[in-house]
Amino acid sequence: DERICIYTDGSCSMSRHERLAHAGWGVSMDEDPNSDFNYSGAVKGPVQSSYRAELRAVAHAVAICKIPALVISDCKSVISQVRKYLDEGVEPKESPAPELWDFLYDALDTHPAGYFDFQWMPSHL
Repeated sequence: DERICIYTDGSCSMSRHERLAHAGWGVSMDEDPNSDFNYSGAVKGPVQSSYRAELRAVAHAVAICKIPALVISDCKSVISQVRKYLDEGVEPKESPAPELWDFLYDALDTHPAGYFDFQWMPSHL
């Protein structure tokens, strides 16, 4: 089973200050920092949080990947929810960023079972 590894991350600066908070996300598919296969961006919209940034990164990785992949994130709650969806088809009724989750579920549903695997990796080792 040959897969590429995709590393994702998100962060939010000044998250405790609603008007000053700004979040960003990144997706790394290549170890070359100048590669066209690495992506990053700002979290769009009025709600800026690390969680939204982490979820946005995972959603972007799934949306653009054209080959089987292992998606690695340091956000345990995002990985747990993705796995629950893939394993049990469960979409929690209450979750942060429902529009991003809907996008991610739709993107996952366009691929056959087993196309993606997801792994949590502790951050700041």
